[in-house]
Amino acid sequence: MMVKRRVGPMCFFALATASPLDGCYHVFVDAGANIGIHTRFLFEPSKFPRSSFRKVFDKYFGADRDPLTTCAVAFEPNPMHRAHHLRQQALYERRGWRYVPIASAVGARAGNLTFYANIRREAHFLGSTSEALGVGFGVADREGANAGKYRQATPQRKIVRPVVDFSAFLLQTVASRKLPTTKSLTLPAVIVKMDVEGVEFAIAPRLLETHALCAVNFISVEWHCEDKFLPHKLEAADGSAIHIQNSASADSKRNALLAALKSQATEATCAGHFELSNMDDETYWNHRSFAEMSN
Repeated sequence: MMVKRRVGPMCFFALATASPLDGCYHVFVDAGANIGIHTRFLFEPSKFPRSSFRKVFDKYFGADRDPLTTCAVAFEPNPMHRAHHLRQQALYERRGWRYVPIASAVGARAGNLTFYANIRREAHFLGSTSEALGVGFGVADREGANAGKYRQATPQRKIVRPVVDFSAFLLQTVASRKLPTTKSLTLPAVIVKMDVEGVEFAIAPRLLETHALCAVNFISVEWHCEDKFLPHKLEAADGSAIHIQNSASADSKRNALLAALKSQATEATCAGHFELSNMDDETYWNHRSFAEMSN
């Protein structure tokens, strides 16, 4: 018998007797979920016909996948989106769909990470101050000394959020889950979408080191190399500093990491197991209504 459970960010790994993903045949991991729209592409595909990510779900999970044994985990550290994720989780639970929103960031190691909301820059960029959408949230202070025309006279508040070791999560929680009995002709699969505002430059080396992507079938990574996202001041898994100051160094580091990831995907121990993509599906990025789900 499967027991439904809500899992908070701090107790996620404290379940000694079972993985929170036990019973999940397919798993979608959304790292940097924003408002969780990609999970809606997974469970409510007919409502989002313009989404390109729907094709990824159909390819690896099957168009006829069972929503009761398909699970989604969403990492989103922006506190502005928490209530929205909990609303989505509650609506999905009514239908027996397993959606686990975790109010943490992902990184190369567990700990804490400082974020900035960049609300004033967002308002300037969008031309509106009526509603903060959270699109500027990230690890870079984009209103500080290097922000150019977006520089603000007063500093913004730092937001410190917990961080989950992403490689450990993939290996210890996702890959070790107990699969349910099913008549599906599609093999169990894991899909990852990673849009983590620059932290990919710390996570990717750790994924390579641990071979964690050998537990994954498809991963889409959005690389934040443009000057507007910089600088990146990160920590590697061993605690050493990773500083990326400009787009030229970001491009160079991204290209080296991409080459290493593509090479690992063809190694004998991980041959052809994960497909690497840079798909960035921003359709419906601000679709917040659950009107269709409320009946």
